[in-house]
Amino acid sequence: MSAAVAAALASTVAVAPVAAAGAEVEAVDPTRVVCEISNLKLPVTVPFAVTPVTSDPGRGGFVVDVTGSFPELPITVTVSSVSITVPVPDGIAAIDSVTFAGGNLAGSYTVSGDDLVATFTGSVRSDAAVLPVVTVTATADDGVDPAGIHVDGFTRLEATTDVGVATCAPSDEPAAPPLTPPTPDTDPFYAPPPGFEATQPGTVLRTRAASIRAFGTRIPIRATQALYRTTDTAGDPVVTVTTLLRSPMPYLRGPRPLVSYQVAIDSLGAACQPSHTYTQDAGTDMFMLLQLLLRGYDVAVPDYEGPRFAYGAGLMLGRATLDGIRAVEALPATGLSGAATPVALWGYSGGAIASGWAAQLQPTYAPELNLAAVASGGTPANLMATARHMDGTFVSGFMLLVALAISREYPYFAYAFNDRGRALSTELADACGNLVFRYGFRHLADYLVIPDPTSSPLVEAVMAQLTLGETAPTAPVFLYHALYDEGIPYSEAVELKAAWCAAGANVTLYTDYGSEHVLLPLVASWRAIAFIVDRFNGVPAAGQC
Repeated sequence: MSAAVAAALASTVAVAPVAAAGAEVEAVDPTRVVCEISNLKLPVTVPFAVTPVTSDPGRGGFVVDVTGSFPELPITVTVSSVSITVPVPDGIAAIDSVTFAGGNLAGSYTVSGDDLVATFTGSVRSDAAVLPVVTVTATADDGVDPAGIHVDGFTRLEATTDVGVATCAPSDEPAAPPLTPPTPDTDPFYAPPPGFEATQPGTVLRTRAASIRAFGTRIPIRATQALYRTTDTAGDPVVTVTTLLRSPMPYLRGPRPLVSYQVAIDSLGAACQPSHTYTQDAGTDMFMLLQLLLRGYDVAVPDYEGPRFAYGAGLMLGRATLDGIRAVEALPATGLSGAATPVALWGYSGGAIASGWAAQLQPTYAPELNLAAVASGGTPANLMATARHMDGTFVSGFMLLVALAISREYPYFAYAFNDRGRALSTELADACGNLVFRYGFRHLADYLVIPDPTSSPLVEAVMAQLTLGETAPTAPVFLYHALYDEGIPYSEAVELKAAWCAAGANVTLYTDYGSEHVLLPLVASWRAIAFIVDRFNGVPAAGQC
């Protein structure tokens, strides 16, 4: 899971050679390097961009400008220093001066024997760092044409960051092979139609009627499944499916409400998604869904993990949930009122990850939605804290699933897995959540190249991107959590409430003292439903902020 951080770090340090190729008078092809941090090796490409400014062959001197910038990174790290060692090429008699202008990193250099060492210092976020323009004045040996002098590349690059020290060197080492991907859904209904990429998020691409079953019998409820366009973690268009359950009851209080129910999928395969499982057996979910349907609310159940079944990848989950609401509101002849439809989000455990991220993203990603309430129970708000709590316990298999799932949305995660982890990715490529107890009492460190992932700054930095609380929902939120939750620490609910309250949200936290993670949804679902009903009925949420 930490490879995404290291990839970002590698990209951060990769631009340093731009500022170190001082004697270059022509652009040089990108150099392939391997950066190592926390036992993690990442192949990256280093761009060189050097522009000759003046040349005086008669004097044997020349001046070049070197420019570069930090790329957009999938994760933010803080860089305190970058140094790069470049052999001074043959044909240079002397490097007369190196100056640095602009940017927000301070530059300096030394010449040590046959090497030029350029150093950049500061304390700068990688997403805001700007390299200075470097101007190098050098003198060629007598009789040497400066235009023929080339820098072959660097021999060492070292970067000090808040997630560790990265050391990079040129290498032809091949990239690690990707982890075993999931088996694509074989039902042609799930196949994206040509040109779907050009449609807007939430666009319905095809529909079909569905038959919902529970406890061995067909439930007499009209259901429609819709394939729709959504957006993955990288911002690319993908498709997934939502299942709309139509209430058989009239609703007389205004526009019929919609509850988007995020079931705890907690799985890596197509067969585990609710659009499949609800047509086989919706199980105990049906008890809760019927309480909504019999109140006159329609219910949407999205396959929010997306086409790669990326359990735990918050951006994917939240966007798919919101686009599923858009899709349902666009369906014809449903009795819903389009974007004016009052909407509630509800999810527990893995479903709470999707609900929490959807609530947090909605003000900017889908501001047109009329979101009235959010109910989120047993919420894994901080996956790093969850990993520490679960590691080595009887529920540790869930974190192994999450680690594999996250690698599907953050491809550089693949570099973090050792041979045992790669074998596990094949074994669990299409696993459903009920298999994870086979993998109890395991440790993440046994499957990763990072010796102690639960205390690694590198891992912590990437997991921070998967932590709820950075921005606040605008709809009122009901959090419910068992004090003695054996899987998700109660402290995560407390910290999430504090973060959202500090950002201006309206949050209520209910603490259950008599149950734990498995029992809580059965004993406290009525509280979540009551919260949703009050919001749909126009009762203001008092909140605890």
